[in-house]
Amino acid sequence: MALVLSIAAVLLLLVAIGYACVVLLALAAIAPEITIWPLIAALVLGFITATVALVLASRKPRRASGVIVNAVVMTGHLAGLVLVFLPCFLAVEQRYVIPDGYMGEVVIVHGVASGVAEQRMKSGGVSYVIPDTGLLITRGEPARTWIRDQYFYRRRDGSVSKIEARWNTTIHDTLENRADPSHGIYLRTGIGVMNSPGCRPIEFHSFVVGTKSFILAGYPSKAREAMLEAAQQVCGRGGQRG
Repeated sequence: MALVLSIAAVLLLLVAIGYACVVLLALAAIAPEITIWPLIAALVLGFITATVALVLASRKPRRASGVIVNAVVMTGHLAGLVLVFLPCFLAVEQRYVIPDGYMGEVVIVHGVASGVAEQRMKSGGVSYVIPDTGLLITRGEPARTWIRDQYFYRRRDGSVSKIEARWNTTIHDTLENRADPSHGIYLRTGIGVMNSPGCRPIEFHSFVVGTKSFILAGYPSKAREAMLEAAQQVCGRGGQRG
């Protein structure tokens, strides 16, 4: 029985490692839609299995090899769970407050001295209040740690409504998608760098907000507009460093 459980625990650890690699590849490609629940399930089940196998192997007659193998496997599952859940506790919250009804690309430019100061929350998070243009040029540097994004529409009375939907994969042109009235966030990018001749590199990130039908119809990119305005503020009209 202990041997069977040991083999099962090892197999579950291998499955968890393999699935973790798939998740990392998916995040890097921002292509397929993927969930981490199978990874968590494999790690939890593997940890329980390895723990039971370790207890059985520790009984008389004690099997030293079984104890060592199961202890290592149990530690591997536990380490995996810690790595999965650690960002949940250490992530910095970033809020995006968007004008009610706005649909289109949103670009946030960082590190511009003449830009807008971000609103800092007591928890240490940052709140970005997006103007009607969808282009926000800020003074602060981008977060270089785990982050937890939250998106809101700001109504005219000052109240906010949370935008729940996130679409990190291709939205297919179907009748169902075109009829979907929900607003969501599409293709939130990582930190990119704008390069303009005669000016220093400028960091930014972006996302699109709107309905699926709006996104499928096509939307103008604000990247060039953001680059020109940021370069003008940082380096002046002539492209020289200020």
